[in-house]
Amino acid sequence: TETVRTGRTLSTGQASLFQFDERGDEVERIRVLASYGDLDSLPAHVRTTAEPPAIPPMEQCFGPEDGPAPVDGSSAIVDRLLLKLDPSTLGWALGQPSGKGEMRAWFGLADGRDPDP
Repeated sequence: TETVRTGRTLSTGQASLFQFDERGDEVERIRVLASYGDLDSLPAHVRTTAEPPAIPPMEQCFGPEDGPAPVDGSSAIVDRLLLKLDPSTLGWALGQPSGKGEMRAWFGLADGRDPDP
């Protein structure tokens, strides 16, 4: 993880996941960039005008349990996370990528706990 920028009202951080390839070289597989702010510091009209993304109800979305059985030990993280993907952004998993680089999902902890730092 890395703090990219810390500002007065908005800060940005990134996290990368690395794996070793077949030659033993470390390869970055994914990088996540996110911006964070304190919504309580914004005026009320700004805090209340944001709309959540359009996403189907969780029952209409798909998770790892809906796909083929994973290879043992390949993705232990799915045992700890609740992930339900919006079918309209799931083409990459079906061999039909949209090319948009867009994915929406319901996300949480598998045991139902609230997320914490």
